[in-house]
Amino acid sequence: IFKMPQCIGAKKYALGIGTPYTNLLPHLTMFDVVIHRDGDSSLNTSNKSDIVKELPDLVSLLLTLEKDSRDKSEPARRKIGVFLAEPVFKNLEGKEIRSILELLKYLLERDKFDICLYPCGIYKGGDNCENDNVINLKVYNYLKKFDKSNNLILYEHQPPMENAIKWFGQFYMTVCTRFHAHILSILANVPFVSCSPNRKVKNLLKDNNLDDYLHDDLIISYKSIRNNYDEFSDKLSHTCRLWKDKWIPVLDDLIVNSHKIQSSIFNYKNLVDKNITDIQSVL
Repeated sequence: IFKMPQCIGAKKYALGIGTPYTNLLPHLTMFDVVIHRDGDSSLNTSNKSDIVKELPDLVSLLLTLEKDSRDKSEPARRKIGVFLAEPVFKNLEGKEIRSILELLKYLLERDKFDICLYPCGIYKGGDNCENDNVINLKVYNYLKKFDKSNNLILYEHQPPMENAIKWFGQFYMTVCTRFHAHILSILANVPFVSCSPNRKVKNLLKDNNLDDYLHDDLIISYKSIRNNYDEFSDKLSHTCRLWKDKWIPVLDDLIVNSHKIQSSIFNYKNLVDKNITDIQSVL
């Protein structure tokens, strides 16, 4: 970062992914454009409002890449996609996970949905090891005794990134802890119940006025969304239109900017390898 080539006439972009980076703020002056993914992060650089842009998460770029080929037809059996985060729920104890279990039990017993448990994070190596399959298996084993119609399904593979919007469109609703499960549900206009939201999820919902039907009691939240399903889905569609309108001029600017940079200058792997020590010293 601190040894970036100085390309005459080319802009330098700083793209934030939502992680707090207070220690890096003094260094943002080297960039021509600073992009944040939520209003909370943008406040940190409010004194440089002329170069700061607020854009939705990078995954929302799929709106500009994927054709709108979502299947609008009702599935033969309505599905609920469940995307829990293993680091949040190390076991089945605690108020948050018990609330999720009660909701899933309710959906199995009362409304007869297919409950599909999917992992988003399955990182098994290094210090930040996390594997959503671990918590999904615990949830599956707990709920199986209530599953009289074999509607509970455990998957070990992650959602595909290719045609991800269309893939998420198969669900009637999702139950989400994972941040990007929220994002992809929005992109597919699939209403969701948000469980145990962290800072970045709360910012996402607040910034886009999507917290109307979300309550601490997840069953009440589910009923509220179910009873206002079309209205909530329309709000998600409106959010997608706003996101797409935000990205298009930035992408156009990036395309123009890229033609001012000699492709031979940038070897991103070497840049990262060479500067990783500098970055770590700042963090």
